[in-house]
Amino acid sequence: MEPDTFSTEVYDSEKNINSVIYPFVNTFFAASNAYAGFPGGVPDFGWVQVGTNKCVATIFQNMSPGNSLICDSGVCGCSSSEVQRAATFTTSGSGFSVMPSGTISVTGCTGIVNLSVCVSPSEGDYRGILTATVSPSFNDGSTSKSISLHVKGIPSLVTAEPLGSSLNFGSAEVGQIVIQTFSVCNYNSFSVTINSISINNNNFTVASGVNAVIPPVQDQYTPSCSSVGINFNPQTTGNMNATIQINTTAQNLTYTCSGNGTPGSTVTPSAGTNGSISPGTPQSVAYNGTASFTVTPNSGYTIASVTGCGGTLSGNTYTTGPITANCTVSATFASNYNIVTPSAGTNGSISPNTPQSVAYNRTTSFTVTPNSGYYASVTGCSGTLSGNTYTTITGDCTVSATFASGSSATQGPAFSIPGGILLVVVGLGIILWRRRKENA
Repeated sequence: MEPDTFSTEVYDSEKNINSVIYPFVNTFFAASNAYAGFPGGVPDFGWVQVGTNKCVATIFQNMSPGNSLICDSGVCGCSSSEVQRAATFTTSGSGFSVMPSGTISVTGCTGIVNLSVCVSPSEGDYRGILTATVSPSFNDGSTSKSISLHVKGIPSLVTAEPLGSSLNFGSAEVGQIVIQTFSVCNYNSFSVTINSISINNNNFTVASGVNAVIPPVQDQYTPSCSSVGINFNPQTTGNMNATIQINTTAQNLTYTCSGNGTPGSTVTPSAGTNGSISPGTPQSVAYNGTASFTVTPNSGYTIASVTGCGGTLSGNTYTTGPITANCTVSATFASNYNIVTPSAGTNGSISPNTPQSVAYNRTTSFTVTPNSGYYASVTGCSGTLSGNTYTTITGDCTVSATFASGSSATQGPAFSIPGGILLVVVGLGIILWRRRKENA
């Protein structure tokens, strides 16, 4: 009996071939008694676009020439006992078909049938079987030979992936920018260029991917892909949806995206006593935006500090840094200070004798001490002298103490008699002196 042969491209498990290897065959062949079938196998269909029809060529062979168990002096040939057979070809599995149809006569050693095996798949992964049923049976007693078929249906040969998905950005603050990516994949045997990407909602923008060149498919089931980046930058609050249009040199695609805009962060102003901050209510600020506040001290006070939210003070305007979270701006105020400078002439002293820093609307006091035999006169800073203590009122100013000699010194070392009172005393003395003289 004569063996029929198969190349190793054929699914061996489908044919139940044995392990007899014939070393004189250029490619590996395995044989069993009078075994015939599909020596070239059927190539895997790989990816096929849904809605299209793809066909591959193969052959059915009545037997395999040149591989016979009937050998003479080491030379094996075709047996004349190989008969004519009627072969019928069928397929099973979704979307598969074979041509020609009907019953075909296959004659003798060299009898072959050229077949076209086709598939028009739905989306998904499909397997099928190509079967040749013959009559009369093969020499091994079998009446059929079969081979596996495989295809993956895909919506298009350029796809936006993950398939059947979309970009969901979740929540983002108004003004915040969030980026996500998806892939554009090429299942063609040629390169594809992304010419343009457009989005029908201005809260979404293209970050990357335009002009990308996507190489051909890498192998049967490995596409080449390029990443496309999309920004979500909500300008208002609420749910948002958009359609992404991707135009390539092979075909155009659409993808969808969605996101939810939420209010920006809150900046809360706070002012201590003796001043104010404006606006004085919490402010909603877009993500990465800034807010400005006017800080105003009361009269006689100054801005001591303004802190919070990474800001800076220029004059009386405080501007925050970029806001990415809730924060508080706090202002404090301090009293203005006046400098009171003491000055003492000769023949006396004033204490303290160094310039004094005095808070706004506060007073300070100096002790004025004339030398023996002298009396003091003190002026400046709208102050008053009580005993030998001189108390100022306010403002940058100088307290000046001068000292004079004379009988007036007996009235106290730190006290000066106003001129009017002195004249009255002198006048009374003169009157008393005249009366005493007249009585004498």
